[in-house]
Amino acid sequence: MVSLTSLSAVALLIASGVIAAPWHSNIPHHTHRSRGVGPTGINLVSYHPPSVFEGYGVDGAPFQSVSQRPEEIAKSFLQEKLGLADDELIRHAGHTNDGVSYDYFTQTTNGIPISNTVANVATKDGNVVSYGASFIKPTNIAPKEPTIGQDRAIALSEEALGGKWNGWPVKLEYTMGDGGSCHLTWAVQVQGQNSWKQLSIDAHDGKVRNVVDFVAEHSYHVVPFSYQDPDERLHDLTYLYGFTEAAYNFQQENFRKGGKEGDRVQVSVQDSSGANNANFATPPDGQPGRMRMFIWTATSPNRDGALENDIITHEFVHGVSNRLTGGGTGACLQTTEAGGMGEGWSDAMADITEAKTKPIPDFTLGSYVVNNPKGIRSYPYSTNMATNPLTYGNLKTMTEVHDIGEVWAVTLHELLNSLVEKCGLSKKLDPSEESGNSIVL
Repeated sequence: MVSLTSLSAVALLIASGVIAAPWHSNIPHHTHRSRGVGPTGINLVSYHPPSVFEGYGVDGAPFQSVSQRPEEIAKSFLQEKLGLADDELIRHAGHTNDGVSYDYFTQTTNGIPISNTVANVATKDGNVVSYGASFIKPTNIAPKEPTIGQDRAIALSEEALGGKWNGWPVKLEYTMGDGGSCHLTWAVQVQGQNSWKQLSIDAHDGKVRNVVDFVAEHSYHVVPFSYQDPDERLHDLTYLYGFTEAAYNFQQENFRKGGKEGDRVQVSVQDSSGANNANFATPPDGQPGRMRMFIWTATSPNRDGALENDIITHEFVHGVSNRLTGGGTGACLQTTEAGGMGEGWSDAMADITEAKTKPIPDFTLGSYVVNNPKGIRSYPYSTNMATNPLTYGNLKTMTEVHDIGEVWAVTLHELLNSLVEKCGLSKKLDPSEESGNSIVL
């Protein structure tokens, strides 16, 4: 069985810069992302400590542990590998799929989690298959007793973003700073008309120390997956591939199968808060995802983005990738490079679900809404370099996540084409199938 959940380790590997990107070394795309937010356009920076990653083959490497429970093997492995004491990490999530257990840990200090750190360990039959970690040794740890209360932190967050606290419980946690300082912060979720962010407000001086943007925007530069409800079909398809209750999916009732329930996707069609776009908000497991589809005005009459399956697929997969990466937090794809990978995955999923003929044809996204066969990307996704000239080397000139995503998506288009040529094309996508399109998904 092929599993979507196995890609979470790949996400942490590539998105954290373990595979060298061609950017100049003074542009930290793998650890930072800058955003202008709020009514005044203040600049806020997301920071994710650099990561390490190791893989040990399909069968994994033996590891001696007192307990044979996957979560205990994973914790003992991290303690030995990273030189951590028992009280310096805490397991925040985990699940098992297709015989592989995935456990996720957060670094702690003074008994308090450090919000922007994460480690994941995959184990199989008592062996360690892979691990990734963004833990970092703090150089200066703030006192654990706050001098600013929750109410003040909420007010500062609302002021910064021009929105309102959504009532989600405010958490006290540490946030790792760029230079190794460990700031005590309040995590406050604030929503606006078309925004949903979590700010880390310093619990001592009130400064914004980090930002998580739960909303992934579509991008506008200028059907036959199913004729049924594509959002429901996508839920069922990704469920088959491992995006289940225990793996932090979007579902109102989890039927005692793990994970947090009450978080079905809320879809707003012909939403009046925007135009020529679409977005998907991915809060942590247990909070409903939110998809907004807007009217597109490039044609007369205007066209409805909810009538184009590839746009719906693109948006829904933002929810899948943000939930699977990091163990259901919705907070791991925040840097420029990681955000670019998220955009690429979303385009690639739309490509894969619409591939019905062999050889794989060129794929364009958003052709219907703009009434243009070229779609809304710079180039069609193609194996022909004359049609799409993008290569890995183009990343050195790219700073925008959708542009970066186009490089990742055309790479996956090449993979789709090669696997279909080798293994054939199935009319249905199913992890039990050995067709190229089922394997690539």
